[in-house]
Amino acid sequence: MDPWTLLVLHAAATYSLLGLIWVVQLVHYPSFLRVDREHFAAFAKFHVDRISVIVVPLMFLELLTGVGLCLLPIANTGRSCFVIGLGLIGLIWTVTAFTSVPLHRRLLTGFDERSIRLLVGWNWIRTICWTVRALGLTWVLWSLG
Repeated sequence: MDPWTLLVLHAAATYSLLGLIWVVQLVHYPSFLRVDREHFAAFAKFHVDRISVIVVPLMFLELLTGVGLCLLPIANTGRSCFVIGLGLIGLIWTVTAFTSVPLHRRLLTGFDERSIRLLVGWNWIRTICWTVRALGLTWVLWSLG
């Protein structure tokens, strides 16, 4: 695949995840505290099942195209921006695997205010990482234009 196609796919994935993470951070996760405790486990399962259909393919697309952009750099761009971006993807995946996923699993058993608050708190790391990634990618796109 040529580097320009990688860049377009990468930008599509990153900007999609950026919008999604801000909605999740500011609206969706805080709403977990407002769900009826009796129906919370079913709500948590619904959330995990539905959000995964959106997030998992986008995260894999972002990762694969991010690796590709490090290996096949675009003329007139520095590789460092893509390497830093890939490092941030690594941090996002680490937080997802070791905090978000376990906390979501815990919430599948029922309402747990502490777990919800931890989920919101830890998710700030992913939110900031995706924001920084999108800003860096915007800089790259701007410099190419």
